[in-house]
Amino acid sequence: MTERLGYNVHQIYYDATVAFHMDAIVGLVKPGTIAIPEDALFEMPEYLKNNFDVIWTPRDEAAQNFGCNMVNVNDNTVILNSRAEKTIKLLKEKAGVNVEAIEYQIGADLGTGPWCSMCAIWRE
Repeated sequence: MTERLGYNVHQIYYDATVAFHMDAIVGLVKPGTIAIPEDALFEMPEYLKNNFDVIWTPRDEAAQNFGCNMVNVNDNTVILNSRAEKTIKLLKEKAGVNVEAIEYQIGADLGTGPWCSMCAIWRE
């Protein structure tokens, strides 16, 4: 459907026991850097291998706290659930980004994260 609009489409096979939504599996940290939960992908797509540095994050935080469901505000700042503490530490250490940690556990318990809630507003 989107290829007709000029987009390149890449299939990613992932473990739905971590999350049902792709935006909770692959988080854009900053241009050229993504976060993916450990062992969440059944195979790493060539497109991701060739175009991004990957920060592997704790699988349990992705599943319980939507740790990869983040909003990148700019090249240096992301918004993330404050309960994803190990993920926050990894993003700061490995990507050098600022993390605006917000209380979002009720949303995570319901199966949503900051990106799910904010992406429509951000596009405006």
